[in-house]
Amino acid sequence: MNTGNATRFLLALAASLTLWATVGTSEPGDVRPIEKVYVDRSGVVHVVPAGGGDRKVRKEKDQTGTWMLRSSEDQSTVGWLAEFNNCCTSYPIPLRLVIYRNGKVRRRFGDGMMIYDWRFWAEGKQAAFCSGTVRGDSGGHCELHDINTGKTLDAIDARSDENSPQWARGLIN
Repeated sequence: MNTGNATRFLLALAASLTLWATVGTSEPGDVRPIEKVYVDRSGVVHVVPAGGGDRKVRKEKDQTGTWMLRSSEDQSTVGWLAEFNNCCTSYPIPLRLVIYRNGKVRRRFGDGMMIYDWRFWAEGKQAAFCSGTVRGDSGGHCELHDINTGKTLDAIDARSDENSPQWARGLIN
């Protein structure tokens, strides 16, 4: 095999293995339930899958804290709000929703505003959050996202109430 053919073969092999690894880790049968999730004193999230092990999840760049850890109904996915320093307050604010599943961070959601509240929806396949300004009344904004694709499925620009879509009802905004 000449050098050009060998290079093309190795590149094709690497691409195939990468695709196989990506597809292999997203299969529902491969998901290990999460036994426990907690935050240590330094603000690092630890995920303990069923069967043992303790996986530290690296903090986001410039992250100062972690808040609102939650698990999906089937205990296969966890999420939390990552807090960051804010120029205009003496305390950090939650700006990013981090979703962890099957050994790694799968998604990060946020719109640049402070996230007030969030939840898993549709048996853990979706995540919803509400955000707004730190101080004052921004009127409310909530979004619903597909966790697998990251796609925005729905959004409202209003306070959540009894007239809101089911996924937004009860969220604080």
